[in-house]
Amino acid sequence: MQEKKVPDGEVDFRCLFCPSTPLFSDLRSLRDHVRSDHPDRDRCCVCCGQECRSREDLFEHIQCHGSDTKEGRMLYSCERCGKKFLSEYAANVHKREEHPTNVVQPECRHCGKRFKSERHCLAHEKKHEDQGEVVQDSEASVRCDACAKTFSNRHNLLRHQRNEHTQKNSGRFRCPECGKDFVDSTR
Repeated sequence: MQEKKVPDGEVDFRCLFCPSTPLFSDLRSLRDHVRSDHPDRDRCCVCCGQECRSREDLFEHIQCHGSDTKEGRMLYSCERCGKKFLSEYAANVHKREEHPTNVVQPECRHCGKRFKSERHCLAHEKKHEDQGEVVQDSEASVRCDACAKTFSNRHNLLRHQRNEHTQKNSGRFRCPECGKDFVDSTR
């Protein structure tokens, strides 16, 4: 994606807070100007001047500028969903997180859960490690003392032991509606 340049006078990158300044060549230059010369206007829309209570409200507000309007053409837009952004960086992060191009979603190597991005998957895997559920050496495995079955991590071993080696009613939860026994109260 390239910086938004003034396309043949169609869009004016002009400061709404000091109109005597010349046109800016792109949205980034205009935003840099507003940040440095008008720091009290950091939550104002550079397209129409509307003041918002928070950055989140500003993001919500800029969505009202249609892509077919002069103001909307000033902004960066996602080609997939039409959301608008004040920076190329924010638009690229959105595309990477919300519309990943990789067909195969990253999968947690400890529990198999799938994620939209590698970053989310790694953060999830770290939770397993922080809770002591994972054997740090990836080649190592943990063995069940009762049946000698091996597992790639402590979390899976404990789940196996609860499922296979507890007495039928000990440590299990009975559903009051159907009478079935479960390993925990969430199933």
